[in-house]
Amino acid sequence: MAADMKRPRADPEADAEGKETKRPRTDPSADAEGKEIWLTFTQMAQRMAFYAGVYKRGRFTIPLHEAREYGRQLPAAIGREHLHIEGGAMPRLLTPEVVRALVAEE
Repeated sequence: MAADMKRPRADPEADAEGKETKRPRTDPSADAEGKEIWLTFTQMAQRMAFYAGVYKRGRFTIPLHEAREYGRQLPAAIGREHLHIEGGAMPRLLTPEVVRALVAEE
């Protein structure tokens, strides 16, 4: 009888309103190019990009040309952010906008 009382499992692909969402189909070559870009990131840069939501489910959430530029600027931004944190400030998510601002400060 307890088995009948179990709640149905939530669908991980459903949004907040319960509607089913599907990932858009993309060109496999774009996915491969995105993975190549991802592999050029250092481990720390990969972590920061993941935490900032720039890379989810094996794909970039920003256009690939922006991902390339983001990856190029991210190591410098991580260094600037480290100094920012050492000064007593709270850490920030290194989104593309924050990275551009940090690199522009140099």
